[in-house]
Amino acid sequence: MNQYFGLMNTIAEEFQILKGTAETEKSWKARILYSYLGQVAYSSLFDIQEDLEHASIIHFKSRISESLSSMLEMYPDLQALYGADDVSICDEIYDIFLKTGCIYHEPNRLTPCIRKKSSGEHIKFLRGYAIEESRFISGIGSYLIRAENDEDDVSLAEMFALQEEPLDLFWKKTIARSQFTEAPIGLDFEYLRTVPPFNRGYWVDKPDTSGEISIARTGFPGGRIYYLYQTHGTKLQVSQLPGWQTENYNYRSLAVGNLYTRKVLPETVYSVDGELVTLKIGYLYPPAEMNLIKLYSWPLSYSGFPHDFNRTMNRDVFEELRYFFEQLGYSFKEE
Repeated sequence: MNQYFGLMNTIAEEFQILKGTAETEKSWKARILYSYLGQVAYSSLFDIQEDLEHASIIHFKSRISESLSSMLEMYPDLQALYGADDVSICDEIYDIFLKTGCIYHEPNRLTPCIRKKSSGEHIKFLRGYAIEESRFISGIGSYLIRAENDEDDVSLAEMFALQEEPLDLFWKKTIARSQFTEAPIGLDFEYLRTVPPFNRGYWVDKPDTSGEISIARTGFPGGRIYYLYQTHGTKLQVSQLPGWQTENYNYRSLAVGNLYTRKVLPETVYSVDGELVTLKIGYLYPPAEMNLIKLYSWPLSYSGFPHDFNRTMNRDVFEELRYFFEQLGYSFKEE
């Protein structure tokens, strides 16, 4: 860690990236590098280019790629963890920042988002900050040690467009709006898996015959149509769901509500190692919630993205997010 005038130590101290008690030196350095690349990418939004007034996607990703290459030359022991293909990590960092609203993609340019803050019990989540501003980092997400609430603070749900209703209430409200009719003849359906284990895929080819309402879909990737459904003997009744509610994996907002009401929604298992918490996610969260977790956590591998089921994050950040998710109905279990 003392190579190159203690560069890794300097980055870790600036952003308060603490080493886990049992964590290896290599794992810690890999996390520091990942967080550093996120800050390099964000800083590129403020670069003044000769031919452009604003940063482009190409410039954003190029800065990540160039910085990664330089750092791996200085720390070749990390090469095996990051692999030879830098396209994947460039895309991953861009995707996380974009989907959590940390950056805006406007025609021919990228811009930083408007500054927003959300205060929890111990930390203040931060989005849209000056690059010289002092802050801490978990994953590639920024936060501050919480002081007093500011008048312009917003809720975490508002800041990251998260669901605010408890899982069971959201599911019941969706059912209350449904209008069932007999399923059209000739459609091939897939049905949401409603019985554990869930590590064999979330969809099966046979309907749930318990009589409870669940979710079905037809079509192919990129053109799926989703329905609520229930069985009555051999007959299937369906109620089509609007595209905005189900596209881009947003169906998972309904899926977790369905599984929660059935008391089969898997827990997120976590283990604590000093100031570091490792998550084993039993069932993927809806997109907005999943992207928030990814913003504030590190993957366990730095190539071949995405890596959504296993993440690590700062312990203070974890406790804040855990409290928020538990209010909605998600459960956590310490390993």
